[in-house]
Amino acid sequence: MNRMVDTDENFYRGLISDIEIDPNTSIKYGIDSDYSPKLHPKQVPGKYWIDANACVFCSASTDEVPNMIRLEDDGVNFSAYIFRQPETPEEEADMRRAMEICPTEAIMDTGTDSVLKSESA
Repeated sequence: MNRMVDTDENFYRGLISDIEIDPNTSIKYGIDSDYSPKLHPKQVPGKYWIDANACVFCSASTDEVPNMIRLEDDGVNFSAYIFRQPETPEEEADMRRAMEICPTEAIMDTGTDSVLKSESA
C-alpha cells in the first residue's frame, strides 16, 4: 500500500525520531524531559497498546485493522485505542502492519501489561 506522506506526518516523525524506551516502559524524547504514555480509557490490556499522547487521530490504523482499533472523540478522549487484541497469526500480522503505517508510531508492542496496569492505578 503506497501512501503519500504529508507535511504533518514528517513533522511528527521528526518529533519522535529519537525515542528511547526504558525497562519501565516510560518514553523519553530528546526534546523533552520525561514523557509518560497515556492510554485511552477503553484500551484493552494486552501486548499492543496505543499512546494517546502520540496519536494524531488519523484513520491510518483503523483503516488497516478496523476489527481491532477504533477512533474516539467524545469531547474528553481524542485518540485511537485497541478494543480487541490480535488472536490469530493473521491478525498479529495485520496489527504489525498498522504499527508500520502509523504516522506517529503511537501503536506500541511491549509484550506486557505493566503500562496498562500503572495507568489505571
